[in-house]
Amino acid sequence: MKKLQIKFIAVFILIAMLLSLNLSNISSAAINSSSSNVKNVILLIPDGMSVSATAIARYMLNGNEDGSNKLVMDQYATGLITTTWAHGPITDSAPAGTAYAIGHKSLNGSLGIDANKTPKATILEAAQLEGKAVGLIATSEFMHATPAAFSSHEMKRSNYATIAEQILNQDIDVLLGTGVSKVDTKELDILAIAKSNGFEIASNKTEMQKSNAKKTLGKFF
Repeated sequence: MKKLQIKFIAVFILIAMLLSLNLSNISSAAINSSSSNVKNVILLIPDGMSVSATAIARYMLNGNEDGSNKLVMDQYATGLITTTWAHGPITDSAPAGTAYAIGHKSLNGSLGIDANKTPKATILEAAQLEGKAVGLIATSEFMHATPAAFSSHEMKRSNYATIAEQILNQDIDVLLGTGVSKVDTKELDILAIAKSNGFEIASNKTEMQKSNAKKTLGKFF
């Protein structure tokens, strides 16, 4: 297989963790692509979605309850993986996101580090090293566990101020979330730091669409 030349990478994150994919069951639809280049890469993480959720969706699609309908995602490569954290069977969003971000199992409550508490580069950071543009988009505040796993290295997912400061200094091109209420402005003025780092602040869709800035931070409530 030819090495994929990725021109642009945007990491889109909605919150929490995907349950599993078994790489032994890769569909031919994904591998038979005639293109040798990939323009964009989007990683979409639905909140707690498992195979049972997709099964229900197939049954209910268009009111057809026999399960014969196919979802758009069915045409792509799918499979199953284990969803444990480093020392137990039930993970939380922090090590779940971290497993995707750095390729290592982590500790519950920890972001961007392996089980030995060693920070590891994330795929977002790897893309930046290759000169790619990156984006981080969440339906939560951007310092929440899953998006933060791709853009920070922190032992405690609840250290929102530290996490926010790390993210704002990551030189991310597009950063969208639902606000900054998790951090007291007396502790850390997130918007002031964002502006000092070159972000244009957008508070709604119209402002975001009008922005011509190289870096945009959207805080949507």
